Amino acid sequence: MRSVFAAVAGLFLGGVLLIAFSPAWDLADAMLRERLFLASFNAIVLGWVLGLLLLKWSGSRPLLPFGFGMLASLLFGGPILMGLGFAMFGVSLRPMGSLDKFMRPMGILGHLALPVAMLLPANEAARVFAGPTALQPGPGLGLQVSEQTPDVLFVVVDTLRADAILNPNVPTPHMDALREQGTWAPYAVTPANQTLPSHLSLFMGLDILKIGQRGNLSRWPTARQLEVDWKGRSLANRMGDLGYRTAAVTSNPLLAKVPDYKEGNPYQSFRDGFQTWAPLQYAEDWRIYLQWMQTQTLLGVSLPDRYLGSILGKVLNPTARRNFREHFGEGALTTDQSVKYLQELQQSPEPYYFCAQYFDPHTPYIAPPPFAGTIARPELAPDGFDSSYQSDFEMRVQMRNDLRGGASIESQKAIGDFQERLYWEEVAYFDAELGRLLEAVEQSGRPTFLVLTADHGEGFGRHGNVEHGDSLYDEELFVPMILFGSGVPQAQLAGAVDMIDATRTILARVGANADYVDGRDLLAPGAAPNEPQLSVRIGEVCLRSNGWKLTMQMRYAGEPLLGDPDESIENQEKAQKVQVEQGNYRLVPRHLYFLKSDPQESQDLLTAAQDGSNAEAAKELARLESQMRELLNQDYYPELPGRELSDKEKAKLEALGYVH
Repeated sequence: MRSVFAAVAGLFLGGVLLIAFSPAWDLADAMLRERLFLASFNAIVLGWVLGLLLLKWSGSRPLLPFGFGMLASLLFGGPILMGLGFAMFGVSLRPMGSLDKFMRPMGILGHLALPVAMLLPANEAARVFAGPTALQPGPGLGLQVSEQTPDVLFVVVDTLRADAILNPNVPTPHMDALREQGTWAPYAVTPANQTLPSHLSLFMGLDILKIGQRGNLSRWPTARQLEVDWKGRSLANRMGDLGYRTAAVTSNPLLAKVPDYKEGNPYQSFRDGFQTWAPLQYAEDWRIYLQWMQTQTLLGVSLPDRYLGSILGKVLNPTARRNFREHFGEGALTTDQSVKYLQELQQSPEPYYFCAQYFDPHTPYIAPPPFAGTIARPELAPDGFDSSYQSDFEMRVQMRNDLRGGASIESQKAIGDFQERLYWEEVAYFDAELGRLLEAVEQSGRPTFLVLTADHGEGFGRHGNVEHGDSLYDEELFVPMILFGSGVPQAQLAGAVDMIDATRTILARVGANADYVDGRDLLAPGAAPNEPQLSVRIGEVCLRSNGWKLTMQMRYAGEPLLGDPDESIENQEKAQKVQVEQGNYRLVPRHLYFLKSDPQESQDLLTAAQDGSNAEAAKELARLESQMRELLNQDYYPELPGRELSDKEKAKLEALGYVH
């Protein structure tokens, strides 16, 4: 045991010296807690292995494993520390009683440092910075400017449900004022229930079937495909053609960058047409710490990155903390950057098109003071939980696992209800930030046309869907639609409204070219409602028409088993490859609802339609399925190239909850 403690002592002392001298450490945050933990962990694991191996060889002289430990620990610490390691190894070859007495307490200290490190406070602050610091020159097309030429402010909110801003329990005074003075719809239907396809459809002004995407993990259209086949051009490009200066601030990390599928065949990018595209980016010290571990510790070098990184990630930087570090107070950061660019844009007489994309109220639900605790009061939390960010994450994980394990939806209601309260606090927080953004616009005195919408909703356990991406129920598909500005009437829109109507309406308002743009101008008198309305996700499509809604499982030849009602969860997760015999895709009805009498989608009429016990439902099932097949004839999904996700992309999607 003396050899084991001596080896631990040598490794731990070497690790402490590495921390003190900080070789290869270039972070503003010292992360002493994390490095002390790693120094102790490295010493304990390798010390026991080294000590036991050298037990017989060193005999009664524990100085030898001490020297080996020092040398091994400092091997990657640079010339000075490496020299010290060799010196200690040389000393260890001779018996030295005084050092022998030093090693046992140092070995004990190496073991105790592990729990001590965990008691130290973790740094919760992430360093955040924006993209370009200055606007790029405008196109200089000489737009004829008049007092009626409006600036355009497009506010796109991530995960904002339509009903959240109509709830009297949620304070949203700024959105209330926009609705009261402008034109609005109780809800608009989004074409997909995940970020990437919804935003791409919105920014391009193309129906989701022309985009071809199904979800954040699915295939992605190239810019050339959309241009050649659909004459697709982004909203920002069309505004630039008219002479508008274009800029955007976005806080969703999935929108920051779209990698090339292969050289010469780039995906359609969200930044297309923006003279300035400023995504919030995060300098996450944790990743640099892992790199330091992999080069400065023997354990980091000897173990595969995925094993040691996984251990340290779960212990020191779990998903809950990582999400907190990146997203706490994110709305204020988005507003700060947006106001900076707006003030710069307002210095020139030419009109601007500015898009402010907010990540709140997307998970994690961690509204800052003074909003935290106002709606999700601690005494309302389910047993075993509270309103902390750790508890927010644990609630979602438990609810998802329980529902997948066969638990009833009712059994998860307490957690879902409290999660929705946490979400409402984030909605209230976003509304306050919207107020700051509107103030920057109003102070300029310039005519401005504002459109506010969202990309998708959120589930909270209703119908078994915890967040979003898991179903095509309306809680995931209904988003706000608000139009405001000079010349915009005070009115509530009647009839079906689509999310991408926002794109067509902006172009119509400024007189831009709207050729090959789908949707309708919501301000045009007598415009016909959009029906039927189709929405998609990976493995499913749904169609609403004349008060009815049909959801069907859809699978193309060679596609994985996703959403197939005839397959077990285990088989779905294995994503086995199949070949569809009839046609190039297979449609299987899953749900049928009559929304006029059942807006909560609680009475599934599919069985009654299929067995003939409900004649009207049977008739509507046949009609909707026929309409769906007709629409799917223009589905672009089979034309899209396959998509390879990098490890970094997969990690980001998993952190955001999209890879379960």
